[in-house]
Amino acid sequence: MKFVVSLDIPREFDPNTLYLLKGVFFGGRLDDSWNDYGFKTRYTLLYCDPLQHRNEIGTVRIGEFSMGETQYSPCLPYEFTSLDENTFFSIGENEEYYKNIVEIENGKGYDILLALNDFTMCRDGYEKAKRENVTQLSLLRSIGEQGYDTYINTFYEILRPPINLSTMSRVFGSTGWDDVDSGLLAMQQLLFGANIHFYYNAIATIGREIIKGIAGKVYEDDLHRNKEEYPAAPNEDQFIIKLHSIVDYLFVEGEITNNMKAYIKATIELVQGYVHKEEADNFECFMCVHAVTSLVFQLSIVCKKDEYNQFIE
Repeated sequence: MKFVVSLDIPREFDPNTLYLLKGVFFGGRLDDSWNDYGFKTRYTLLYCDPLQHRNEIGTVRIGEFSMGETQYSPCLPYEFTSLDENTFFSIGENEEYYKNIVEIENGKGYDILLALNDFTMCRDGYEKAKRENVTQLSLLRSIGEQGYDTYINTFYEILRPPINLSTMSRVFGSTGWDDVDSGLLAMQQLLFGANIHFYYNAIATIGREIIKGIAGKVYEDDLHRNKEEYPAAPNEDQFIIKLHSIVDYLFVEGEITNNMKAYIKATIELVQGYVHKEEADNFECFMCVHAVTSLVFQLSIVCKKDEYNQFIE
């Protein structure tokens, strides 16, 4: 979908186009006089559907990483299909914005949120951006940092019902293992609502079962185990031994393969620590989910997609 940024209300609207108008409607005109401690981040999002019906979605605040002292607004491109996730981030101003988003036909609202790097759908972007001045003074203005997660989760709850594997695959991709993708989805859904140790422990348990399941899928004892290093076959719970054995088997000696092997083994050890931690705080659970996700996709590449293994001889 195409986004167009404008300082004024356009005279003509193109179908199937989103318009980010600088400011908010006030008295029948576009007003950008309001500022948050100098920052001006408010945009009115309009959607012109394929039948050229114009729909006012609501107000969205957009920030930019490392905004200078004299930079009051993000330097958005005039037209784009999606904002650079390493440069821009956003959040809707109120619940009405998200209610209108989910009503857009054919699930396009989720594409809009992803294209704008919305905090509700792009939690990794939120974690990187939450301490930016523009976030604290404008996007999440008047909310203490301890309340950020609750504030964003309130909006996420509006989006939760329609979210499914299809939607989440656009955020994280697909491993090709349906049960694994379902497990990753369950971890993500728990993470957004996690606020007590019951949820944190559940996240770790799901992550552990996902990794155990993958080890069971791809490990062949006669083929992968180094009998000298591991005289006895590993049992079901010894998934670390299985995964290390698979990595050692797949990667021969060489600078690139040794680096890749070290990287994957380091991720395995990182995941091991997170999924066996008895008590974890919010940040550790966030890291657990992303470490498991990272490891799962690494394993899916080296174990299931032969085209990625052409250099391994």
